[in-house]
Amino acid sequence: MYNIDSLLGKVVTLKLKSGLELITKLIGFDKKSGAMTLENPRLIVVAEGEVATMPFTFTGNPDLVFINASECLGIFESAEASSEDYLKQLSGDSTK
Repeated sequence: MYNIDSLLGKVVTLKLKSGLELITKLIGFDKKSGAMTLENPRLIVVAEGEVATMPFTFTGNPDLVFINASECLGIFESAEASSEDYLKQLSGDSTK
Protein backbone atom coordinates (compact mmCIF):
# COMPACT_ATOMS: atom_id res chain seq x y z
CA MET A 1 0.00 0.00 0.00
CA TYR A 2 2.46 2.64 1.23
CA ASN A 3 6.07 2.55 2.35
CA ILE A 4 4.99 3.40 5.87
CA ASP A 5 8.25 2.24 7.44
CA SER A 6 10.10 5.10 5.71
CA LEU A 7 7.82 7.58 7.53
CA LEU A 8 8.45 6.27 11.06
CA GLY A 9 9.58 9.03 13.40
CA LYS A 10 8.46 11.77 11.02
CA VAL A 11 5.62 14.26 11.10
CA VAL A 12 3.03 12.97 8.65
CA THR A 13 -0.29 14.00 7.19
CA LEU A 14 -3.04 11.38 7.00
CA LYS A 15 -6.09 11.72 4.77
CA LEU A 16 -8.74 9.39 6.17
CA LYS A 17 -11.56 7.68 4.31
CA SER A 18 -13.97 9.81 6.35
CA GLY A 19 -12.50 12.94 4.76
CA LEU A 20 -10.72 14.08 7.91
CA GLU A 21 -7.12 15.17 7.65
CA LEU A 22 -4.66 14.71 10.52
CA ILE A 23 -1.14 15.89 11.22
CA THR A 24 0.78 13.75 13.68
CA LYS A 25 4.05 12.05 14.44
CA LEU A 26 4.09 8.42 13.25
CA ILE A 27 5.90 6.44 15.92
CA GLY A 28 4.92 2.86 15.17
CA PHE A 29 3.60 0.52 12.51
CA ASP A 30 2.64 -3.15 12.84
CA LYS A 31 2.89 -4.71 9.39
CA LYS A 32 0.87 -7.76 10.39
CA SER A 33 -2.19 -5.91 11.70
CA GLY A 34 -1.76 -2.63 9.81
CA ALA A 35 -2.01 -0.68 13.06
CA MET A 36 -0.23 2.66 13.14
CA THR A 37 0.71 4.40 16.37
CA LEU A 38 0.25 8.16 16.21
CA GLU A 39 1.63 10.62 18.73
CA ASN A 40 -0.32 13.80 19.56
CA PRO A 41 -2.55 13.90 16.47
CA ARG A 42 -4.26 17.15 15.47
CA LEU A 43 -7.17 17.68 13.07
CA ILE A 44 -6.54 19.95 10.11
CA VAL A 45 -9.30 22.52 9.51
CA VAL A 46 -9.82 25.65 7.44
CA ALA A 47 -10.82 28.58 9.64
CA GLU A 48 -11.36 32.07 8.26
CA GLY A 49 -9.57 31.08 5.06
CA GLU A 50 -6.48 29.80 6.90
CA VAL A 51 -5.32 26.25 7.53
CA ALA A 52 -5.32 25.55 11.27
CA THR A 53 -5.24 22.63 13.67
CA MET A 54 -7.70 21.53 16.33
CA PRO A 55 -7.31 19.06 19.16
CA PHE A 56 -8.05 15.45 18.19
CA THR A 57 -10.38 15.30 21.20
CA PHE A 58 -11.71 18.10 23.38
CA THR A 59 -12.22 16.15 26.60
CA GLY A 60 -9.19 13.86 26.62
CA ASN A 61 -5.44 13.96 26.26
CA PRO A 62 -4.68 11.67 23.31
CA ASP A 63 -0.90 11.32 23.57
CA LEU A 64 -1.11 8.06 21.62
CA VAL A 65 -3.76 7.04 19.10
CA PHE A 66 -3.95 3.83 17.11
CA ILE A 67 -5.47 3.66 13.64
CA ASN A 68 -5.43 1.02 10.96
CA ALA A 69 -3.65 1.95 7.75
CA SER A 70 -6.64 0.64 5.80
CA GLU A 71 -8.62 3.68 7.07
CA CYS A 72 -6.29 6.02 5.17
CA LEU A 73 -6.60 7.22 1.60
CA GLY A 74 -3.12 8.68 1.81
CA ILE A 75 -0.15 8.94 4.14
CA PHE A 76 2.39 11.65 3.35
CA GLU A 77 5.38 13.29 4.96
CA SER A 78 4.09 16.69 6.04
CA ALA A 79 5.30 19.84 4.32
CA GLU A 80 8.24 21.41 6.13
CA ALA A 81 6.36 24.55 7.24
CA SER A 82 3.40 22.49 8.49
CA SER A 83 5.70 20.12 10.33
CA GLU A 84 7.52 23.00 12.03
CA ASP A 85 4.22 24.65 13.08
CA TYR A 86 2.93 21.34 14.47
CA LEU A 87 6.08 20.78 16.51
CA LYS A 88 5.94 24.36 17.87
CA GLN A 89 2.34 23.77 18.98
CA LEU A 90 3.41 20.65 20.87
CA SER A 91 6.21 22.48 22.62
CA GLY A 92 3.78 25.28 23.58
CA ASP A 93 5.95 27.89 21.89
CA SER A 94 4.33 29.69 18.99
CA THR A 95 7.14 32.27 18.73
CA LYS A 96 9.94 29.99 17.50
